Amino acid sequence: MIKPDFLHSKDAKRVNSPMKSSWIIPEIDDMAVSELSQRLGIEKALISILFSRGYKTPREIHDFLYPELTDMHSPFLMKDIYKAIHLIKKHINSANKIAVFADSDLDGITSLTILYDLLSKLGKPPIIRYPKDKEGYGLTCDIIQEFIDEGVNLLITVDSGIRDVEEIQMAVDNNIEVIITDHHEPDEILPKALIVNPKQKECPYPFKELAGVGVVFKLAHALLYSYINGFDNRFIVVVKQDMGFEFASLFNGYIEKQEAVSNTNLMQYLTNNIDEKDYFVLFDEDPEFIKLIKSFNESIRIKYIHEIYNGKLLSGTNDLAGRLNEIINLFKIRPDLCSSRIELACKIFQEVQMRSSGKIFSLLEQYLVLVTVGTIADIMPVYNENRQMIRYGISMLKRGEGHYGINSLLNGDPVNTKSISWGVAPLLNTPGRFGITHLTVDFFLEQNKETISKITAEIEKLNSERKKIVAEIICKAKERISDSVSGMYGNLFLYHDDEIIDGIAGLVANRIADDLKKPVIVATTTGDNGLLKGSGRSPGGFNFFSYVEPFADSFVKLGGHAQAFGFTIERENLQGVIDKISASIGDDLVIDKSLKADCRIGIDEISNAFLDRLDLLEPYGKNNEEPLFYASDVGISSFAIFGADKRHGKYVLSNGLTAIGWDKAPQMDGIFSEKKNAEIIFRLERNTYMNKTSPRLIIVDIS
Repeated sequence: MIKPDFLHSKDAKRVNSPMKSSWIIPEIDDMAVSELSQRLGIEKALISILFSRGYKTPREIHDFLYPELTDMHSPFLMKDIYKAIHLIKKHINSANKIAVFADSDLDGITSLTILYDLLSKLGKPPIIRYPKDKEGYGLTCDIIQEFIDEGVNLLITVDSGIRDVEEIQMAVDNNIEVIITDHHEPDEILPKALIVNPKQKECPYPFKELAGVGVVFKLAHALLYSYINGFDNRFIVVVKQDMGFEFASLFNGYIEKQEAVSNTNLMQYLTNNIDEKDYFVLFDEDPEFIKLIKSFNESIRIKYIHEIYNGKLLSGTNDLAGRLNEIINLFKIRPDLCSSRIELACKIFQEVQMRSSGKIFSLLEQYLVLVTVGTIADIMPVYNENRQMIRYGISMLKRGEGHYGINSLLNGDPVNTKSISWGVAPLLNTPGRFGITHLTVDFFLEQNKETISKITAEIEKLNSERKKIVAEIICKAKERISDSVSGMYGNLFLYHDDEIIDGIAGLVANRIADDLKKPVIVATTTGDNGLLKGSGRSPGGFNFFSYVEPFADSFVKLGGHAQAFGFTIERENLQGVIDKISASIGDDLVIDKSLKADCRIGIDEISNAFLDRLDLLEPYGKNNEEPLFYASDVGISSFAIFGADKRHGKYVLSNGLTAIGWDKAPQMDGIFSEKKNAEIIFRLERNTYMNKTSPRLIIVDIS
């Protein structure tokens, strides 16, 4: 699995700049990039960007640019997911009550929406609960008591529960079975429940960076899959080779094993490996092989691949090769990127099996829109499965499908990670910050379009109030920051204000951390006797939580991710734990201030067509940021200063494109006055003026 490391030092050159501490410009293997460009039919600039980010083989690049749902890992690789779906089905098939508890943020509420919808469709609408009023975040014993009083038999937590040891024990002691679905970091002591979390020890699931809603999607996928005929059946995919056959056994969506078998060893292989319950899936017309299998065991089931697919989109030709080519074209499979025929056969089979139930596949598509919103809102890394799911969810939203309310919020704007993370997510997260999470829950669960519009208007009004409150708190915090001593503990800043609503503590901490470039803790009162609640945030790639977690015993409750966490603590313990965390961080805080370009480019290469192809790199986000370009010897035709405070600059370049420098007017003026060409690092965007769209450069740094 590739985890992008945007520029490997051996592939980059550091260049000093008077504007920044340093620029890092990629040194790309031009021959390798050219070969990849020619083989894949993708221009060199895009290949260069991906090459600099660690994608260096045709398969890696193709899978990144054209992710498919079948590239996802089977949900059955998740630890204890079999036990979880069997337990859910046991309670569905009884008179028992099921409850779902979710955290109050958007990751939690999208998770809740998926489970509520799925269980309702399976005839078991659950009791739902989430933090409200001044409860803050997380499961509490009071909430568990509510479930006990309501006679709940099965509790499923979403985006929460992994550190709620006491609360889960209370549920178990009162005969409530518990399934925890979570993606937060587990503690050494785990709750006594079934846990579905890729981050728990001994979980073989290959991708550890799913959002809470991603974990719930996996549970939903597994539960739905358990209702189809292929569940718990082994499929033996077979292709012919020169001196024998290649076999791959697939079970519940993943490849168990794969091996080549010669003609002379075939009977021995069948005797040792094949069970009469297995299905054989053939990719070659071979009556002799079928005869041999039937002589081995008459009851073994055999099908050609096209017989497994529902065939609705196929032409009806009886030619096996023709059918296979139709499926390959339908699912946009690249046979030339498969290392062997058996790999191609497995790819085709998985595509077909994914769609074996049109109703289930349609439901998964709808849920991927919710996964997209929850994953982006929780700022999870956008690579591997997260990228695959977000890419698919965004494609659904672009077609106006998935969820009426989310589509109405986008309101014709471009649908991408930016429009969701800057517009949709902050808006829908607002009610939870004020303890009125039911507005967001109603937004997602409501079916009536007029009612959704009324809920949206109420949330928008609340969001305006939230922006005003946060702005006032930040202004107040800046006064504290300017005091150079107050609140600063080495490389850690503490902002304690009992008037802050604990639901917006994370927003405030995030803004301060961005300004200070240091870890920040914001604490406020809960209204409960002697308790404080708050949030921690850190800038850059600094793993703040790893320095806080060793002191978990000092907190009443603690949970989160590397750069974001929430806590509850006794008021008298706050100062002591801050001192410990500060001492632990010491001089370890290193914020990389270098500026890393992804690609060298000539400005004459930039066009509308190039921007269209650049869209293949989306969705952008953490670990897949919008690319930065480096251009040297850039000619400048004219310069203008604009803005009420004359801080912004605009170049017209020698090729007619414009380049905007926000807050960079002095530097740009100096270069233009000296009549010199420039070196720039920039982003690209589309600029529409008088119904004409053209590329525009946004200058990040200039020399």
